[in-house]
Amino acid sequence: MDRLLALVLLSTAAAILAMLFNRWNPKNPTNPEYSVPQKLDRTDFDKPDSPWLIVVFSSKDCAACNSVVDAATSLNNQDVTVQEVPLESAKNLHTRYEIGVIPMLLLADSSGWVQKHLLGPTNLTELQNEFESAKSHFSDDND
Repeated sequence: MDRLLALVLLSTAAAILAMLFNRWNPKNPTNPEYSVPQKLDRTDFDKPDSPWLIVVFSSKDCAACNSVVDAATSLNNQDVTVQEVPLESAKNLHTRYEIGVIPMLLLADSSGWVQKHLLGPTNLTELQNEFESAKSHFSDDND
């Protein structure tokens, strides 16, 4: 009888400890379920020799994508190449770069390193500020 009581007490204590441990260490942390590429192969995109590349991963089913593409296109010039990568016609690039969130805007330098990224809707002002910040940071690193 004493052994049975000890076993019940020990089992109860283990169950309480397990419950407390699960409460302190949840099994499903709130980490995002997407990744942002750190580097792009510039030959995958138009004008690989352009000093800056802005890539917008999009989809025709994405309501916010058009405004992001429009804002990015406003920055297109001789030093900045802007390219939209729609899921429907470029699924291979979405797969290669493991794009799980759209719209995803990536700003890459001449070596393909992603200097900035924006997820979801954005506007021209925010994009210009991020681009200026990236250019400033990039030029500081190369001085």
